[in-house]
Amino acid sequence: MKSLNRKISTEKNNLTIIWSVFLTLFIIEAFLLVLCRTEIRKIGYDISEQISKNKILKENERKLNVELASLKSPERIASIAKNLGLIMPKQEQMIRMP
Repeated sequence: MKSLNRKISTEKNNLTIIWSVFLTLFIIEAFLLVLCRTEIRKIGYDISEQISKNKILKENERKLNVELASLKSPERIASIAKNLGLIMPKQEQMIRMP
């Protein structure tokens, strides 16, 4: 009888150890799942923020390109030159470079 009780006690101990290991692994897995989902959400927010910044930068680039085009316009340059007293050179004053 003692032998049978020992065997049952040993089996209970083994079963308790197996369930403890299983429960520990389950808790670790749940923790890692929550951690991964939190990181995914954080990365999603970072991506959204970068997309927003990218849109703002593209709009600024577009505005700067429009401003650059207006500053480079020949009409604007000619009017500034005229205000400074500059005149267009005559044909004989021009030298063509090869």
